[in-house]
Amino acid sequence: MPVYNPVAAKVVSGDATIQSPGRTPFDWASRVQGSGTSTLEISTAWFPGWEARVDGQSVSAGPDASGLLTLQVPPGDHLVEVFYGRGGFEKLALGISIAALILTIAAAMFLGGWRQEAD
Repeated sequence: MPVYNPVAAKVVSGDATIQSPGRTPFDWASRVQGSGTSTLEISTAWFPGWEARVDGQSVSAGPDASGLLTLQVPPGDHLVEVFYGRGGFEKLALGISIAALILTIAAAMFLGGWRQEAD
């Protein structure tokens, strides 16, 4: 289990500076300036669904040895964004849940109307 770190992100390799990061439970964004390729560690446990972008382009992000989300940033000045997006199974599960809710409501309306007519 990683030790809690109140810092939202840090540079674990390379020479980069993280400028005024913004963070919520589901996203993190900041400008990052570096003279070489750098690796950032975000203080968020990685699991499927987390996505990362550098200047709007998707980049590979994954867990480090402690399970925290890491990604590489190329040299230069970049806008780095990390956010949670629903994976395929979550989207499917959401669709099934919505369909089940609609069917339940429709069945309740149909059965409720049928019982009233029978009385």
